[in-house]
Amino acid sequence: MRLIDLIIDVLKSSNKPLQQKEIVAKVLVHEDASKCDELQRVKVKSSAIARTLSKFSVGTESVINILSEGKDKISFKKYFLKDMSKELNVNFFSEIDLHPILVEFVNYRFSLLCKTINALKSFNGKNKIGKWTNPDIVGINPIIFSFNDLFQKEIQKQGVFSNKVMEFYSFELKIKVDKSNITEAYFQAVSNSSWANYGYLVVEDYENDIYS
Repeated sequence: MRLIDLIIDVLKSSNKPLQQKEIVAKVLVHEDASKCDELQRVKVKSSAIARTLSKFSVGTESVINILSEGKDKISFKKYFLKDMSKELNVNFFSEIDLHPILVEFVNYRFSLLCKTINALKSFNGKNKIGKWTNPDIVGINPIIFSFNDLFQKEIQKQGVFSNKVMEFYSFELKIKVDKSNITEAYFQAVSNSSWANYGYLVVEDYENDIYS
């Protein structure tokens, strides 16, 4: 039995796209796994499955589609059969596709000037929590305070001669939040509180029983 046939059977039996680690786990316990020579002759079975997923998700032989949330890491990618797209009601939006929509909304709602942060370019390889140090979108709001004469004189004594200040906003954008990623999504949003005056977790879709 071919390895791709095992993977196809696993994906057919699923009612949602699966991450690579989920596919590996299901393939290894499949009733026909012992009959697959491609799987049995290798020591690192997860690598064989990963290679097969890559082979059959591109080119003319592709039978698998990849659903990505705009991240480069394999852990964010999910796989499903091409002929099951309608049945699974797969959303092909990625996070980056939603950025212009969010920027337009916050500009209208908060009068912000916004910029998308490219986490891949700004990532510091020496920082193990680098993925949490940058929001998806930052916004600034230049505001002017109206100080009375007495207060203005007092703050000028501190060397501050301008009443113009900047409010900083951070936006962490997610395609979907459920029980599996709510904690990580929350702390990604909170991690920007050291510099942002306001922080938001923006979600395109979420499960109704997320707090149960």
